[in-house]
Amino acid sequence: MERGIAQRMRIIARMIGDCYGDQRLLRDRVVPPGAVFGSPGYLLSAHGSHPPNELTVYAADLLRLSDG
Repeated sequence: MERGIAQRMRIIARMIGDCYGDQRLLRDRVVPPGAVFGSPGYLLSAHGSHPPNELTVYAADLLRLSDG
């Protein structure tokens, strides 16, 4: 479980970095432009910056169903 959550954190950090940097995910149509530019959290003024390759805050919700 821990490895999976850590992997997810790395992927999200790299996706954020790509959206502000090279935008390969947008060019390759892996992520639709509206998902980035339509987001109220996207800072257009930060385009071209290189955010760190790590997240400072990340939360994962885990739950166990009644069948285990």
